[in-house]
Amino acid sequence: MTWGEIQDAAEEFYDRTSTCNFTTFVAYEWSGNTSLNNLHRNVIFRNSNVPALPISYYEQWKPEGLWAELKSQCIDAGTGCDVLAIPHNSNIGRDGMFSRKDSDGLALTAQQASTRAFFEPI
Repeated sequence: MTWGEIQDAAEEFYDRTSTCNFTTFVAYEWSGNTSLNNLHRNVIFRNSNVPALPISYYEQWKPEGLWAELKSQCIDAGTGCDVLAIPHNSNIGRDGMFSRKDSDGLALTAQQASTRAFFEPI
């Protein structure tokens, strides 16, 4: 299973010696191309406590859905899981990446903005 192989590779190549020459993370890219908008996010976990499977664009095709699943399957799971998402390639996202509107075109609420800032602090 690819997700397991990613986790194994992150552990294998993490240099845990005192020199710490190389640090790895369990991570994946959440990507979608909605209406010709590239909406990519690198989803990076702090440690090896991760969800059983990555949350892909196929399961959650809106950022709000990704964040809800990361909250449920990681942050609130009680397993020590911690995560952040880094939006990237916004140059061809047609203002979809950092819009003041949600995926349905409605103005962001304070709660939605707070959730986005929590998962995407960079």
